[in-house]
Amino acid sequence: MEVIDLAGNWNLVRSSDTTNRPIHIPGDIYSALMISGELPDPYQGENELMVQWPGKEDWIIERSFFISKAFLAASSIRLCADVLDTIAEVYINKVLVGTGKNMFRPFEAEVRPALHPGENDIQVIIRSPVQAALRESQRLPYPIPASIYPVSSPHRNLIRKAQCMSGWDWGPCLMTGGIYDGIRLVATDGLFIRSIQCHASALGDFGSRNDCGLDFSLQISVEIEVPKPMKVVVSSYIDGKKATVEQECEQGNTVVSINMVIQNPRLWWPHGYGEAALYDLVVDAAVQTANPPQPHVIHKRIGFRSLQVVSQEDSIGRSFKFLINGKEIFAKGANWIPADALPSRWTRARIEHLLNSAIDANMNCLRVWGGGRYESDDFYELCDQKGILIWQDCMFSCALYPSSREFLSNVEAEITAQVKRLSDHPCIALWCGNNEALGAITWYEDSKKNPAR
Repeated sequence: MEVIDLAGNWNLVRSSDTTNRPIHIPGDIYSALMISGELPDPYQGENELMVQWPGKEDWIIERSFFISKAFLAASSIRLCADVLDTIAEVYINKVLVGTGKNMFRPFEAEVRPALHPGENDIQVIIRSPVQAALRESQRLPYPIPASIYPVSSPHRNLIRKAQCMSGWDWGPCLMTGGIYDGIRLVATDGLFIRSIQCHASALGDFGSRNDCGLDFSLQISVEIEVPKPMKVVVSSYIDGKKATVEQECEQGNTVVSINMVIQNPRLWWPHGYGEAALYDLVVDAAVQTANPPQPHVIHKRIGFRSLQVVSQEDSIGRSFKFLINGKEIFAKGANWIPADALPSRWTRARIEHLLNSAIDANMNCLRVWGGGRYESDDFYELCDQKGILIWQDCMFSCALYPSSREFLSNVEAEITAQVKRLSDHPCIALWCGNNEALGAITWYEDSKKNPAR
């Protein structure tokens, strides 16, 4: 597998007048316009009122990149973007290779047919989120309300975009767009590992032995995509141990399972209760042939811990607590919103500074709020390292949402992708469906009159 990282300097074009200026990717449109001097700082005075126009227009983010003949010789070349915000069309050499309509779904497209040796051009058209939400509202059979704030972009609940970008009681309305976290070209021959999910279970009851002392079973599910039927060899490596499975795979996606036992591992504990121990896991998959291509190798860090959410009737109502490695945990924490209203400032350094501040305040739990976004890999990796438990909301907040097949299908793909991405992080303690969306049925006249719909 070979990778070409497309992060760096791109060009930002305003569709309405074709003017252009630099933009750094990962990054967002508003930040680029601030750097070019076209927007004032929205945090100053009443500038928020003066910077609403970019969200009402279409923008083009473009650059050129070089492709060698050797890279192009791969049987498959995928364009992968972690976050396209939000309504987007992607062109390579003027060929439409894919579209996006959900900021929370990773973008992937097979682009090899559109590429050629030498210089190539990529354009990502970011459509106006304000206009997109308005168009969706005009398609509705009945109103679907959402909460409105002092400066607010209407119908934000109809598009799958960070809801707080439309304005909130604590933050500005900045309907920006862009490419966040990462974007790359991935060339492969033969198989491709689509996801890895691990399930670790203690072999026995912790009881009073919550310092260590138990072995863990580890089931590793490796989702592999192959272009045609072939025999694959999948190996996993952890804590000095190796396990290998051979399996015949049909064309498409196959899940290969590997089972291991890890003897008396160091446990993962929340901050204040012990070490947040992590183990390196390496999984590789290769085609079993006389001259196989390079294997696809994935590395991740996992932790061994048992976790239960205990909710039982008691003398004052019903309990709600975390039981980790047999020990009750006093969860101390706060609400996590995006680190800044401008996505270009969502850096690892900024995130780590905030997480260190939480640790310094003796916190051990954060709730990723449903009006923001599923956070970056950096965020969850740092929480794993620092022993910070995460209550993970799904991205719905203070609104009602469509129930059309199209909308629900989009959300199903979103949740599937995010659960596969995040489930192996030991910091993930709980998934919650939304922020104040169920209660919102009682907030609006339309929903109070017709709650069932």
